[in-house]
Amino acid sequence: MESLSYKVEQLPGPVCQLGEGPIWDVDSQSLYYVDALGAAILRFDYNESETYRATIDGLAPISFIFLVEGRPGEFVLGTGIDLSLVSWDGKSTKATLLRKVASLALKGVKPMRFNDGKVDRFGRLYAGTMLMEGHGDVFEEREGKLYRFDGKFGGSFIQQKDGIGISNGITWNEQSGVLYYVDSCTFDVKVFQVNAAGDYNVNSKCFMTPNSSFRSSLVNSCSTSRESSVGICAFSGISNVGMSKDVSSDVGSCGKYPTGSNVNAMSSLTTSNCPTVLNSEREWRMMRKNCRMMTMLQDLENEEVLIDISNNGENPGFVGDGMTNDTEGNLYLAAWCGSKVLKIDVKKRAIVQEIGLPVTQVTSVAFGGPRLDELFVTSAATDVFDGTEGLINRRPPGSGKVFRISGLGVKGQGMNKIVLNE
Repeated sequence: MESLSYKVEQLPGPVCQLGEGPIWDVDSQSLYYVDALGAAILRFDYNESETYRATIDGLAPISFIFLVEGRPGEFVLGTGIDLSLVSWDGKSTKATLLRKVASLALKGVKPMRFNDGKVDRFGRLYAGTMLMEGHGDVFEEREGKLYRFDGKFGGSFIQQKDGIGISNGITWNEQSGVLYYVDSCTFDVKVFQVNAAGDYNVNSKCFMTPNSSFRSSLVNSCSTSRESSVGICAFSGISNVGMSKDVSSDVGSCGKYPTGSNVNAMSSLTTSNCPTVLNSEREWRMMRKNCRMMTMLQDLENEEVLIDISNNGENPGFVGDGMTNDTEGNLYLAAWCGSKVLKIDVKKRAIVQEIGLPVTQVTSVAFGGPRLDELFVTSAATDVFDGTEGLINRRPPGSGKVFRISGLGVKGQGMNKIVLNE
């Protein structure tokens, strides 16, 4: 373990019920973050050493905050299952809702909310969901999903991953083209390859087959190769057809299967349920010409566990929460109920430093400061998660405050702004 000396100091500001989502704005030299359960947005002004807090009428909870490219004073917030655009001068106690950006179309599920999110270098938002507090056991039900938002007002969310307990830490190594990700309920950090530009892929194929012999020649390709990322991975036999979830309204949606599902595992659906079954190879080829318009790709491929933080497969007494990285590629993972931040060497796939904090509910991390060499850490002071098996939610003095850690000998990067298009 590394034993570098470092300094931890508590910043001035209000106590948050659930402090989350810190982002550093280089232009204003400010740390923005949210109180998710207190439904507030906050800004720590580095030069003034003062924290400002605002609420927005009608918006709760608030899961994350991001600055908007080309729109000074405007921010995108994760509010429930919506993305909301607000304006704030950074000092007033009230911010103003300008308009709803987009909303997840969730039907027939328990109440959900956005949890953590992050914007990549292209200005695209990746954000995940979890069960709303008090509506189920996240360790058992795993209703959360990870999405990428397409960046348009009224736009779509492209599903990247499902079966998630609490969607949490997201960060990228832009040099190696990988994304690191935390589902708090799996006690690990996962790594994904991000394909190409992470967007529509004109070279993809639409697997839509008119007969069983044609089907058999394509199913293996669809389920075992990179083409498993194709948004339309449909197949039809004499009477069966399967179609993935991300299909345009022009084609129809036969079944609710996530992008990238293994076609062999899809349930049978009758042709009467799927009026868009193609009847000939000619029709299939004609449909394929329009594949780009119908096909939404998963950006993330080759999922694997980077590091297991469990105690021999058991709850280690804390869970991974928010995450960031330094310019050397090391990860910094907030440990909820662990009173620490874990520094992870991705090359060694090992925890190389435990950075202690005086509070238990450590939620998220972000580098900032004039030289981007200070690590800001948010925390919580909530009893909402008391009783979670294997976790002890103490609330010592300082809980719900933000902490600054200096002397780590590394630097991070400023946060990206989200790009919005009409």
